[in-house]
Amino acid sequence: MTEHVEFDSICPKCDGINHVRARVGERMVEVHCKHCTHGHNYLHVVHQHVIVKEYTPEEKLRNKIKSLIENKEFAFIGKRTTICLLTLKGGYEAVGKSAVADEAAFDEEIGKKYAFEDAMKKAIIALGAFLNKEDLK
Repeated sequence: MTEHVEFDSICPKCDGINHVRARVGERMVEVHCKHCTHGHNYLHVVHQHVIVKEYTPEEKLRNKIKSLIENKEFAFIGKRTTICLLTLKGGYEAVGKSAVADEAAFDEEIGKKYAFEDAMKKAIIALGAFLNKEDLK
């Protein structure tokens, strides 16, 4: 894992904000403004370093799906089953469930955790192919 810094840089020509990534230790970075009509390159002096984690594509996809969650609801059915309903931006709903074999072992919080994970898996499978690949780089 390469340590790097990420920061926003303001273009001196158009005042557009560009998200920039640089290796730790770099003092100056050439930035290509994605907002200027004909492109504009400028130098950004790096003042402060913030080390961030390098995410795998799977982690990025999971984080993207999590950012789309507008509502999370839980229901308990019977004495050992938990249901989770995730409502995402745009109205998509994903349902997950968890259950224990022995009702004496049932725990609401653990049931919520596993039902949520099941709903997340279903949302990732259903929506993963539709997300913009650029968002996951």
